[in-house]
Amino acid sequence: MTLSLIFGACEPLVEIKIHNETNQTLRIFTGETFIESAAPGKKVNWEIETIYDEYEISAKDMAENTVYAKTFT
Repeated sequence: MTLSLIFGACEPLVEIKIHNETNQTLRIFTGETFIESAAPGKKVNWEIETIYDEYEISAKDMAENTVYAKTFT
């Protein structure tokens, strides 16, 4: 799985891109908030406000096992 954070200079948003490189559908979260499901080989993009100092991103399989988790600052 690859993850990219793109910070806009003028916009108060962070664009987060997830590319699911696994062979299973993953559920993507920021903190406890569900964002979207990512099918195998598919990408998920969303924007989040830059008012936070940290962004916790995690991906869980359909059995709720965490397969990826990282905190970005």
